[in-house]
Parts: sequence; structure tokens; C-alpha cells
Amino acid sequence: ITRLHGTWVAHFVPLDKSYDFHQVVATWAFAAGLFHSIAHVANLIFWSGWSWGGTLWCGTKDDGFLQCSAVTGLFALTCMGLICVFSLPFFRKSKHFNSFWYMHHSVPIFYLIMLFHGRNYWKWFLPPCLAYILDVMNRKRNAAFSSQVIGTAVKDQGVIQVQFTKPFHVNSQPGQYVFLKSPAISGFENHPFTLTSSPEDEYLECYIKAVGDWTEAFHREYSPLNIEDAKPVFFQPRMDLQVDGPHGAPAQDWSSFETIVLISAGIGVTPFASIIKHLRDRIRQVNALQAAGLKVPRVLDLRVKRVYFYWVC
Repeated sequence: ITRLHGTWVAHFVPLDKSYDFHQVVATWAFAAGLFHSIAHVANLIFWSGWSWGGTLWCGTKDDGFLQCSAVTGLFALTCMGLICVFSLPFFRKSKHFNSFWYMHHSVPIFYLIMLFHGRNYWKWFLPPCLAYILDVMNRKRNAAFSSQVIGTAVKDQGVIQVQFTKPFHVNSQPGQYVFLKSPAISGFENHPFTLTSSPEDEYLECYIKAVGDWTEAFHREYSPLNIEDAKPVFFQPRMDLQVDGPHGAPAQDWSSFETIVLISAGIGVTPFASIIKHLRDRIRQVNALQAAGLKVPRVLDLRVKRVYFYWVC
């Protein structure tokens, strides 16, 4: 999706709606599974289409396939139901985020159960599974890297500013975001944060507000109070950040317009901070070249002519 941003595909495919698409598909899948189960139970009770023996609970087909229709169906439906429940805003957007995160990563258990639910399920499972594995491998190879924390600063309203090293191969764009993982807090959790640094900066920067368990732990671990004698104690391998990204975001296509309107509230200003910094740096570069009597390269030419910025604090 990140690579498709800015291409002709983005004009026809709503790439920024992938999250909504995921929710809709998951909801309908659970509803279809529930209806499927109810239909089988009704068939068993009213029409006796099933017998209590055979492969209703667990048995082996003539071709040697081990099928446990009722048992696997019950566990699969329960597993998917729990995933849906823990995906509700009460868990996902609160201090119970860990419950949502761990339950969501139990999806492999669901798929393993489904492989024994029906003999032909593997045909439907294999293509998306391979696509997912290739995507993970590609992200690990191209997007994931370890970064050392340069410094932090505490801001107002429970916000901490964190700057970390930027590898030479990383080419971030204004409005993009990264997933951060701190081994000092958890070896499994990745959390997305918008980059507030400009592409011209020699470092990456995020502003993180303490709103949950992980972000509160981040504030404690990476507090500037951990700096002693001008030597940060978090300059240790365990305090490094594992970074995945940068990834595309809706705010990434701003440069395609002559007039842009930036509206944000609170910590939601972070993507616009990156955009404004980038505009400032580009204008400085253009002015410096013009003052020196040099020709401005086309790559530095800005299409944006007017910016309206509204920040509701």
C-alpha cells in the first residue's frame, strides 16, 4: 500500500480504507460463520441430517483425512468471536489495548483449527497465507531496522518527544508513520506513530502521548530524567527501538494540490508538523539557490501555493 500511494492506482482503489475494509470483512466472516453453525444445529435437531457418530465429533474419512466438524467448528467460532469482542473500542482504544493485541495475534490458532474442519479449506487458506508470509518477509527485509534513541523531551499534556537515528537507506515522506517496538517494554508489541520529522532531517522523530499501558511505560523508560552527566543511560542495546516503516498514510498525498487545508486536534497535529517542517525546509533550499543565482532543480519545485492550518487545542 505504501508503494502504491502517489501512483495511478490510488485514484481508483481507496487504499486508505484498508482498515475499514478489514473490519467489514471480519464482521461479515463472523456473521457467516455464526449463521453456518446455526444452520447445522437446526439441521441436526429438526431434520436429523447428522448422526451423533461418524465425523460429527471426530473421525477419519475414507481418504484418511482426519475431520472433526463439530469440535473444530465450535472452537473456531469461539476463537473468532473472542477476536471480534476484543476488537471493540472498549479494548482497542483504552488501557486494555494489550488484550486486543494478544487476542488478535491468536489468529493462527483459528486457521490451524480450520485446517481440520474441512478437507478443502487448505485451497482457500494457502493463497492469502503465502501472500501474508511474503509481505512479512518483505517488511522484515526492507522496512524493519534497529534505531538508537538520540534524545527525548517532555512536552505539555503528557506528551514526550523522542528522536532516534535514521539509517541512510530510509527515505521518509511527510505524513508517513512507523511502528515502534521497545525491547525494554515488550518484545512483541508494535505501536504506530506518525513521524513529525522532516525528510530533510538527519533523524526520525515522533511525539508520543501517554494514553495506555505501553505509552505510559514508554514515558517512564525513556524519560529525560534517565540522562546522567550528559550521558543517556538509554544508549544501551535493550533501549534501542525496533522500527518498522515508514508506511503510507492518508496525509501523504498533500503535495498533489496547490491549496491544502490542514485541520487537526490535540496530538493529531503530528502528521501536519512533518508537512510544515518539510515546506519550511524546501522554501529555505529554494531561497538559498535563488540567492546564489543558481537554477532551482525541478525536484525542489513546490506545487503547493497556499496552506491553511487549523489546530484545535
